[in-house]
Order: sequence, then structure tokens, then C-alpha cells
Amino acid sequence: MNKHWQKILIGILLIIASTLSFEYSIIGTKYDALSNEHVQTLKTVQTQTALVVELRKKAILQNFSDLNELQLWVDKWTVERKPTVLSILNHTFAFGGNDELYSAYYDCDDISEAMQRDALRCGYLMSVFPVGIESTTFNHLGCLAEAGNGYWYIEPQSGTIALIAERD
Repeated sequence: MNKHWQKILIGILLIIASTLSFEYSIIGTKYDALSNEHVQTLKTVQTQTALVVELRKKAILQNFSDLNELQLWVDKWTVERKPTVLSILNHTFAFGGNDELYSAYYDCDDISEAMQRDALRCGYLMSVFPVGIESTTFNHLGCLAEAGNGYWYIEPQSGTIALIAERD
């Protein structure tokens, strides 16, 4: 083969190599972008999966695992969620999540119902519980929750917890 054809062939090979190098660069850039998208998609899926797990926990009501968990929840509720006298007197406490304003006559049944609703919002079972039953009347209301191996009375106005009965 003469030198002229060798030069042409080398030129063509250089053009092909340059084109392939450019195409490889484009493919590499696309691969990097897809790889980054894949990583971001995995992070999004992990975040959403964790959110779904948390929402399922809250959707399935549960008892308090033990007295300590119940006491911690009640203490936190008493500090953070229990309406203040000022908010009640100013009619600023939105009751039941439906923006229904409550009057200044906020007593044991009202605060027990508020505690029960907040427990349910947190995924816990809790009932309003009458105290001092005499025939068809009652003297006071509090809350009842199951924790560990017992049923516990909660005084929402003070946060006091007392064992009512043990489970079998």
C-alpha cells in the first residue's frame, strides 16, 4: 500500500476514533445522569416507605406498651397539649380538630375528651372513664388506658395515673 493511501486510511481511522470517543463521552454523561437519577429515586422510595410505615403505625391503634410509655405520653400531653386557662377563657382552643370553639365551661368531661382525641391522633387507644358512679349519675370523668399488664385511670386535669385492675 502506498503512503498516500496509508495517510487516508490513518485519517479515516482518526475520524472514526474521534467520533467513537465523542459518542462514548455522550454515553458516559447519560450513564452518570441515569445513575444519579437512580440514586435519587432509591432515596425517594426509602423516604416514602418510611413514611408509609409510620402512617400505618398511627393508623392501627395500639395500647401503650407499658406504664413508662403511658406516663411519658401523659406528661408530654399535660405540658404541650393541655389547654391553658387563658386559651379557654379567650375561646381560642379549637376542640376536636374541627375548629369548634369551646366555652369557658371547660371541665372534667371536656378535658378527658380532649385527651382521648389526642391519644387517638397519636395512635393510642384511650377511653373516657366515669368515676364515682351512683345509680345513673356520675361525679367525675377521667380517662382509661391499657398499658403493660394493667388498666390505668388517668386524671387529665393533673396527669395522675392510678392502676385500676391488672390483666389476667
